[in-house]
Amino acid sequence: MVSDTNQEKVWFAREVFQLFVKAFTNLKLYPHHHVHAQTAVGAFVDRVRSFVSLHGVLRLSVGQDTFSVGEDVVYEEENRNENLAFRLYVDGLRELSINPGVTREEAERLAHIFYKAVVDTTSDATLLLWEGDFHFIDYAAINSLSEAWDQPDFLSNESLEQLRDMNSNADDMVARLTAGAGNRAKYEFELSDRGSELEELERYGDLLEGEEGESTQSGEDDIYEIEEEALQQLRQDAAAWGPDRMLQAVVEASLDGLALQPDLIGRENVTWLLTEALEMALRTNDMELLSSFLNRFEGELGLTEEEEDEVLFQYVFDWLGREQNLSRLVDLAKGSGVGGPQAFCRILGLLGEQGLHAAVGTYLQATSKELEQALLEFVGNNLHLNPRALLPLLDKREDKTIVRAGLFLVSKQTNLDPDMLEELLAHGREHPHPEVRTYAEHLWRTMTDQGTVDSYVDALSAESPRDRVRALKFVIDKRFRPALDKLKEVVESKEFLDWDPKERKAYLSAIRILGETASIGFLQRQASRRTGVFKRAQVKEIRDLAQAELDKLKKRR
Repeated sequence: MVSDTNQEKVWFAREVFQLFVKAFTNLKLYPHHHVHAQTAVGAFVDRVRSFVSLHGVLRLSVGQDTFSVGEDVVYEEENRNENLAFRLYVDGLRELSINPGVTREEAERLAHIFYKAVVDTTSDATLLLWEGDFHFIDYAAINSLSEAWDQPDFLSNESLEQLRDMNSNADDMVARLTAGAGNRAKYEFELSDRGSELEELERYGDLLEGEEGESTQSGEDDIYEIEEEALQQLRQDAAAWGPDRMLQAVVEASLDGLALQPDLIGRENVTWLLTEALEMALRTNDMELLSSFLNRFEGELGLTEEEEDEVLFQYVFDWLGREQNLSRLVDLAKGSGVGGPQAFCRILGLLGEQGLHAAVGTYLQATSKELEQALLEFVGNNLHLNPRALLPLLDKREDKTIVRAGLFLVSKQTNLDPDMLEELLAHGREHPHPEVRTYAEHLWRTMTDQGTVDSYVDALSAESPRDRVRALKFVIDKRFRPALDKLKEVVESKEFLDWDPKERKAYLSAIRILGETASIGFLQRQASRRTGVFKRAQVKEIRDLAQAELDKLKKRR
């Protein structure tokens, strides 16, 4: 039975690697100095240091696909392309220990080494850890010359047999090197005559420059040995990669060939291969693979100076942007495509305006909150490409939740053309649901010039004196003459009689300032305003104020 302390330790270790997965995702999505990436890495660092502070050493056993603490798995990842344990395992790591006292800098360095080990398949995890110069992090790796190791189940029988031979040869080498070590074997060195050595070197150079067809290779050397080793390494890599990595290797080789010998490789062949690579990624529901291909092609598109190469890579993007291929991509995002919403949005980002339209269309069909949130963020960040792409989300036939989401995206835009802003908000103001209309009206009043003016004009009759004074100051400063009718309406209302005398004076002054001579008739009526039974003093005051404004107009004339 597992003790409570050990169970807590396992749970804590699992949380550590859940945070690493989040950090890995953010490091892929953002530059490493971005706040999101730094925050995610920081959370991983804090949890690692908390673990060793509470539970002592975090000792991980590295398996083919998992990390374990004791007998309990604390990390696993189905996608081998992003499986940290797999990458460490194939590079020989079998145990990793993080000790109490690990500094924040070391833990952060470890996170970035983990990230590089996964994304850079050419790197050696053991070498990366060694170069990390850790003081509180230890690791155990296979010594290929002297230590036994577990046979990975992903290698072929032929590969395993060759590895056994290599180990046997290594044992013989170690035996020969150490034979006589117990007798303290002596090594003797002979002082040389430098001049005679140079003569020997010249004679050797003459042999190297012998007749064409002559070989200076000794009979004991095998000229194919290195090539066979390289081939064997390729076999091992291929077995570890799987079909997706093999496809990436072929694509890379073709791109290298195109750069070095375009006439020999042929652009038509490369075009076919690149579109077939995208086709395979679509067919296997692997959006991560598709995203990696598109990123690679975009890099080539930005670097190429040859017009023919630019046409080639642009064709690949146009191919994916075809309606039937976009539909397949959308189906992947709605289903269970590898990579999920984030990979889908990265792909859409590489398709420009087409990707924006596809994102809006996918949002209308999305069935998961995760996909909806990712798409809303993507559309908001890319709406500048074509603001009209948002119109399907603002259609008055759509549900209020969808239209409110579209209006929310509009509210986040700061550089929209005024006419475009009016057009987008008009759709929301015409929606049949009152909540949507209210929200759209609020945005219109706060974001558009006309809406702002109307808001101030309406506020001239607000209940709050502060709002009224603020609105009055605005219409006077802007010399907004269309506010005259509203001002007159307020002055003639019954409520006006209950206002503060200073405010009544300000309103009559505003009518005189905005209306000038056109306000004479209205001020004359107020100067002879009839008094009722009640509030006689207030009416008399209004008559006096109106007459004072008339006198000011006469002086100006």
